Amino acid sequence: MYSLISAFKDSRFPPISLKEIPFLTCTVSLLQNFENIKDPYDWEIGKHGIQIEFKCNGERYSGTYLPDVASEQNWSQTQTIKELLRKAGYVGKLETIKDSLEVKRYQSLKRRATFLDYLDFITKNKTYFKLSEQNAMNEEEEEEEEEEEEYSEEDRK
Repeated sequence: MYSLISAFKDSRFPPISLKEIPFLTCTVSLLQNFENIKDPYDWEIGKHGIQIEFKCNGERYSGTYLPDVASEQNWSQTQTIKELLRKAGYVGKLETIKDSLEVKRYQSLKRRATFLDYLDFITKNKTYFKLSEQNAMNEEEEEEEEEEEEYSEEDRK
């Protein structure tokens, strides 16, 4: 669902056109090994993602950057944290909220697939998708039959 919203309704970017689809690449990051850390600088650029949460003046803020963001942007740890505070919507200084800052570091397992990989996968798994679709249709029919039976029982009463 979020991928569809990002692809077609994110106002920061123009919608994906049909011409672009064959050139798309999808990347999925499985986030893992979350660790609470006391020092907001106890993480490595390119190895760890960082997640923050804090409260200031009764308002709650949170944000995260995947492990690749700091290295792709050529940011230092300090710059990454400043940008993450801004991403969370906070406009003050780190020193102001440092005591209430909860920080987690994590790692990710990253996988990529091109549109051609997707087509290849669909082609090789046609039987699976047909069975899944058939099962979903059967489940819908069974639910409808159960609802009809419930209504019939209520009518009898």
